[in-house]
Amino acid sequence: MAATMCAGGWSRRRFLQLASLSAAAGVWPRLAFAQEGAAAGAPLSVGYVLGSEEAADVLRPAWWSPFCTASLVRAAGESAFAAAQAPLEVVPADQLLGDPRLAVVPVRVAVLGLYPEVDDVPGFTFDMVLTVHFFTGDPFLPVVPFHAWGWRDDPAVTAGAPIRFTVPVERDTGLRFSLDVRQVERGRRVQTGGTAVRRPGGSQGGGAVGGAGGGLKASPGGTRTAWSQAAVLSVGVEPGVAKLQRGTYLLGLEPRMWEQGGELPAGAFPDELPPSLVVAVEAFEE
Repeated sequence: MAATMCAGGWSRRRFLQLASLSAAAGVWPRLAFAQEGAAAGAPLSVGYVLGSEEAADVLRPAWWSPFCTASLVRAAGESAFAAAQAPLEVVPADQLLGDPRLAVVPVRVAVLGLYPEVDDVPGFTFDMVLTVHFFTGDPFLPVVPFHAWGWRDDPAVTAGAPIRFTVPVERDTGLRFSLDVRQVERGRRVQTGGTAVRRPGGSQGGGAVGGAGGGLKASPGGTRTAWSQAAVLSVGVEPGVAKLQRGTYLLGLEPRMWEQGGELPAGAFPDELPPSLVVAVEAFEE
């Protein structure tokens, strides 16, 4: 597990369910994994950390390091540090008011990482890419995708480092993010001399699958799934749309994750709280 990220144990079997949800949802352009047949996806669920706009350094929230440390020490058997950290209140980003000043000057974006971190799960290969879309004003190339941050576990768990960059905001639409996800479920292993079919993660299904013997074999190939979620943070006041303002955002990896808001606890594990990608936004003025 990457030492700079938070500990946890979230099974990526959830992503198989999310893939079917995404394929049946609204239509979004296909981005980083389009060449592999990425399914159009559901809107990206966006939460906002209440009060984060008042931080002295918005791009380096004071709570980030203690929250990640709390997960690490809790995984080591110590929970007092996590209990001592006050939870954060998260509201749906569509309840905010957009800041029109952020369409006048570029914004500075900081991608901090996943909270909690996705854990590696045997039998699955998973990777994700965050893309930010630059509006250029050039009619021949109006939008340029910038693949800002990624996470993958093959051949080893690799998380993108925290990154900062400056991006212009399109006045009429806002700041657009997309999250592309690709998962491969490797061929299941079959018990050739018994009655159980063992799938990744330990689940079993009944039914005779072979005769005498007792060896294991893998079914050829695997199940490949890819999909995209997207969100536009608007500088306006229209209802039902995530808004852009100074502060910290949580891009949920599960659809509708921040639809109702809630508390963000310190020291969370991925099997307790589905992960979000933490992104901070600040006006950039020279």
